[in-house]
Amino acid sequence: NIGVVGENRENSLMEYMKFQGDLTFVFQREVMLDFPFPVIPGECFVPELYIWNLIGDQGDILYFPTKSIYLCEYLADGYSANFAANFQRNPQGFLLFYVTQIHREQQWLGKGKCLVRCLQCLLRLGFKGVSQ
Repeated sequence: NIGVVGENRENSLMEYMKFQGDLTFVFQREVMLDFPFPVIPGECFVPELYIWNLIGDQGDILYFPTKSIYLCEYLADGYSANFAANFQRNPQGFLLFYVTQIHREQQWLGKGKCLVRCLQCLLRLGFKGVSQ
């Protein structure tokens, strides 16, 4: 890996999921071009982790648990604060993510949460025409 500094640790996707808090991913442009975000008519959002998981499925992701590379401030109207609105406006994008996430979860509780989200997406898709 050209330009990578740091200690190479166990690099499985499941291993990095043991970290608490926010993580920053940095990918080479070519890798991102190989894994474009899906385009879903009428929607504008698919959770980023959907793509990061696809990339991780292709090989190791290096991570550096003792190195900070990004400091940020949360915006009052940012992604986390608007999760419910994004979820409502983009049910197909979230469904795509949660369906693929079910098998990635190691605990039954995590699988169950993903299943509930899938059902919420399906319900939203069923009622989408009524609410608009």
